[in-house]
Amino acid sequence: MRCVFAIEPSTASRDNGAVRCAAIVVLVGSACSFDHGTSATGTDALVTADDGNDSADAAPPDAIGSELCAKTYTQSEGSSLYRVGVADWYTAEAACEAEGAHLVVIGGVAENNFMLKLDPDGDIWVGMSDHVAEGTYRWLTGAAVAAGYTNWQLTQPNNAGLDEDCGEMNADGGWNDNGCQYLQTYVCECDGAALPAPPMWCRTATDTSCNTCSDDCTANGATCHSQQLCY
Repeated sequence: MRCVFAIEPSTASRDNGAVRCAAIVVLVGSACSFDHGTSATGTDALVTADDGNDSADAAPPDAIGSELCAKTYTQSEGSSLYRVGVADWYTAEAACEAEGAHLVVIGGVAENNFMLKLDPDGDIWVGMSDHVAEGTYRWLTGAAVAAGYTNWQLTQPNNAGLDEDCGEMNADGGWNDNGCQYLQTYVCECDGAALPAPPMWCRTATDTSCNTCSDDCTANGATCHSQQLCY
């Protein structure tokens, strides 16, 4: 149960994104008295007070506040909110970032299994690539994929065709590297994480990058050929 009352903004405190009373002594009609001796009866701010039974009427304490994420982020797991779309990897990440989010960074078995529920039959773009250094996969947050939870399929990543720079999850939950240009399901994750600068990705299938973000293939008169070979 919650009681709603008026309070001066200066006497409120924030707890996990919700405005709460600092200390309540007694509730009398529409007036609320506090232990510091003042009484709030105006309408400067409406806040709520709990009877301690948050389980029935409050969001999970570790959930990201909805004010940080677009309204399209309706799926939740742990402390993150998610949304699903369809695009190539590059377009997907750009769309996620425009909303203050990023392609999903999978932190463990529970989150990996949750991705399968969002698209149980198809492949899902996830937020890792080896754009910065060929063969070294990093999450978009900057962390090395190999340093944490991994679920690569046997023999993956293998850079087949010399043009597989983006990470995906397959229908069995295993991870694979694939060409970034394919249209398929992607999952944006809104978790409040700040992304590094410069970013961990670029459009590598271009004449200048030609496989990795640090390359400038055309600088010395070379050309980027098929299979992203610079000569």
